[in-house]
Amino acid sequence: MSTSTLYKNTKLKSYSIWLLTISLGFLSGCGMNENWSKPHKPKIAKTGSPAAETPQSVQSNFGFKRVRFQKLSGWDNEDFKGAMTAFRHSCKYFEKQPTHWDRIGLAEKLLDWNNACMEAKNVQDFDARWFFESYFSPYQVGLAIPIKGKLTSYAIPLIDVHEPPCRQYEAPFYGKPPLRLRKITRSEITNGALLGREMVCVNDQVDAYEAQIQGTSFVRFPSGKILRLGPVATNGIDYKSLYDYKVTIKSLRLLNPVFPEAVKKIMTLNPRYVFYSKGESDLTIYGSINVPLTPQRSLAVDPRFIPYGVPVWVGGVQRLVMAQDTGNAIKGAARGDFFMGTGDEAIAKARAINIPTVFFILLPNKVAANIQNQAQPVHRPEPVQSEIIPQPATTLEKPKTTIEGGHFIQLGIFSSEARAARFIQNYDTSSVELMGLPIQIQKDNATQFRVVVSGFNTESAARTKCKNLKQQGTDCIYKNF
Repeated sequence: MSTSTLYKNTKLKSYSIWLLTISLGFLSGCGMNENWSKPHKPKIAKTGSPAAETPQSVQSNFGFKRVRFQKLSGWDNEDFKGAMTAFRHSCKYFEKQPTHWDRIGLAEKLLDWNNACMEAKNVQDFDARWFFESYFSPYQVGLAIPIKGKLTSYAIPLIDVHEPPCRQYEAPFYGKPPLRLRKITRSEITNGALLGREMVCVNDQVDAYEAQIQGTSFVRFPSGKILRLGPVATNGIDYKSLYDYKVTIKSLRLLNPVFPEAVKKIMTLNPRYVFYSKGESDLTIYGSINVPLTPQRSLAVDPRFIPYGVPVWVGGVQRLVMAQDTGNAIKGAARGDFFMGTGDEAIAKARAINIPTVFFILLPNKVAANIQNQAQPVHRPEPVQSEIIPQPATTLEKPKTTIEGGHFIQLGIFSSEARAARFIQNYDTSSVELMGLPIQIQKDNATQFRVVVSGFNTESAARTKCKNLKQQGTDCIYKNF
């Protein structure tokens, strides 16, 4: 026997002994911890692991703190094109909300999101970063410091099934049963409590278990036909992770061919059960807010803490995603589940993600102003030259057509004159520092328009004003004309 084969057999034996030790209590009916059969009571922990935080336990440390985009590690290297696609899906959700939509005390008004959504329809790929930096302000999830949480990932499996009846050690998917049968445990169901009500039979019982954790699944019949199965109800019992018993899906798959009865019993440690309904053959995945999920751009969150639809910067993967889904195991302020996609390759990638992370949410600037008296947009600075275009009067002093004194500061750069003008209109409502100073648009070429502030007689005066603005959270650059 080769060293490799010996190692694999030894590893298999160690898994077998360990899993059998757990399962003996089930198979013999003795020595079982009575708590294993009860709904899980969430633990209060310091991190955002599943069931680590409850609304009561995070009241003292949960909140949002305004930060700058520079604090988002990896922001400069992000490709924002995919984030724009996902955000447009979120806009479909915002459009359906009441006029005064409010979650977790953020006092969002639907109009504040609509402004960004209207602009998003016309944003080109090369302007995606400008869009997020112009219309949003970043907030860390956590007050003094970001709450250290946890990121996992999920993907939609493609599961092999057949029509009932089910063979031994296959697992059925059930439709929603009558109310009188809906509170039964997974153990009771696997022992035949719903016999005769099978929707489809899953060839591999571990596939069926994992699908219940993931949510929506696609099933493939021997004929090649593919259907979407979506969860419609549960048995109402709290989710219990097998990780609490040091059991992984990988270990279950390893042992299932050898000890299927033990694996079947171990899976009942999680008493929660999910019921399904048949959908169409369309492979589009929809999240909890009924918008399409975008692979590697959608995130499942706990909506008690992070509002549905909002952009979220996930530090663990340095990616801008949208909060568009939720899940049984996603509990807490700093807990996220990253949507990887569909199929075996996505499943393999998703299993590899179980990492610590911090989260930042992006709120429209006017929403941010409701949280904090002053909320300035952050814009990308770039070098430039030239022509000054006067703008219509705003609540500030009417823009002038020349730069006075030879010194000015740049607040932002835009791909169109209309966007630059819109920035000025939004900016003047909270910019006390610039009151009385002329704000103008400077045209470099057909595709670059810069918002600048002139009226400084000395370099020192311009640099001091720029420093003050930076302290308020606004990027600016000193320029000598």
